Amino acid sequence: MATSIKILTYNIRHCEDAGLDPSVIGRVIRSTEADVVGIQEVDLFTSRSLGQDQPRLLAESAGMPYYHFTPAIDFDGGKYGTLVLSKFPILSAEDIPLESCGFEQRMLCHVVIDAPFGKLDFFNTHLAYNAVSVRRQQIEQVQEALSCLPRYVLTGDFNTGDFGELEPLGNLVNNKDNLFPTFIATKDPIDNIICSPDIAVASARMIVPSHSDHYGLLAQLEV
Repeated sequence: MATSIKILTYNIRHCEDAGLDPSVIGRVIRSTEADVVGIQEVDLFTSRSLGQDQPRLLAESAGMPYYHFTPAIDFDGGKYGTLVLSKFPILSAEDIPLESCGFEQRMLCHVVIDAPFGKLDFFNTHLAYNAVSVRRQQIEQVQEALSCLPRYVLTGDFNTGDFGELEPLGNLVNNKDNLFPTFIATKDPIDNIICSPDIAVASARMIVPSHSDHYGLLAQLEV
């Protein structure tokens, strides 16, 4: 029997568009009833975000007791990176550096989640925007990390609307037949949820309003 799980990917731009109030973003997440969330552009103790512990504040306001922050770079007196929130226990976590060729360092977060149907390998990332060749190297690294796993979900701001770049990674929720223009300024479909072939997409929608320069993308998956 299939089991449903709700996955959200969400670039929050360090809560800038939410008035630097993580609880605003947390309430958006809570309203989606997501089970696991991959978040991009999160600050930890930076001056621009008033020294906030955004990972903790987002987890608390979203009502998600388990979380893991992946720092990508040192920034403005603190750290800047990505975050995974989960309703289910996180059994392990690994932060994998991606080739960045002198541009801003990018990371791949890999957590193992104790989901109701068993262990789920869940990944979250934010890829390069300023060099296609670098991003494609990063995609190859991500593909290598996924290749040995029978079941996985990957969320991220992939900074590309070229679905052909991403198709080697698995089944795309955001695709040419079911397109979600998640980046508000350009209406490009750069945010995505990608899953292994044994996971089916039951439904998907954008989260509006988002209090960010990206809309969140929510998918109900059948495992």
